[in-house]
Amino acid sequence: MAKRRLDWLEVAQPPEEGEWDNNGNFHTLEWRLKKEGLRCRFYEKGQCNIYGQRPLLCRTYPFYLVEGELRCSECPGLGMRINEDAAQEIAGQLILRHITEIVEAIALTKKYQDFQRGGCKEGNCCIIHDSEGEHTIPLFTAQRS
Repeated sequence: MAKRRLDWLEVAQPPEEGEWDNNGNFHTLEWRLKKEGLRCRFYEKGQCNIYGQRPLLCRTYPFYLVEGELRCSECPGLGMRINEDAAQEIAGQLILRHITEIVEAIALTKKYQDFQRGGCKEGNCCIIHDSEGEHTIPLFTAQRS
């Protein structure tokens, strides 16, 4: 039986960090994988349900780079040993992810259209600015500041 292809909004969501424009729209610059509580929605019974198609972010988890410095998220599997080949694979994927994020940031700056800031109003929509341009989705529940 073929699996149903997931809609983008079933997989990702905008973060709660961003800014409001003067029309009551919320703007943000990225997407995040959708979670169910604190857990990834694709991790069930000790395994990833999308392992073969998982995004680059997941292939390098729990490691990431900040201004070239290696950082690590909390991960229950960190105490486990990995062999040198697996470590080399993660390192290669981490470098690829870092390069991809730089390329996407450059593309974002080329396509980004600034907006007039304003306060939160009962709103209209969420606008995600990314390397592909602007994506407008129904307003989600965000922390309103």
